[in-house]
Amino acid sequence: MHPVLRIILGIVVLIAGFYALYSSATFIWMMVKLHPVMKNGGYTTSYVLQSGGMLLGGLALACYFFYRAYKLLKPPKKEEPIEFLGEEL
Repeated sequence: MHPVLRIILGIVVLIAGFYALYSSATFIWMMVKLHPVMKNGGYTTSYVLQSGGMLLGGLALACYFFYRAYKLLKPPKKEEPIEFLGEEL
């Protein structure tokens, strides 16, 4: 892959990772702020499982995006020349 394309794609994936992390944090904030705990008698088991699953899914997606961006933006390794009987191939 062309180096410039790798950098552009890495930055786009990094932005997607930050957006997924922001969405997960916003979901936690809205979950706590909007859910009427007192009116419903507390958090139900299904509500906790659903919101926990969505939260873990968002965090897993953010981690995956950060990993892919790291792999795209890290500089490629320099290949060492192969030596065979003192000669470089």
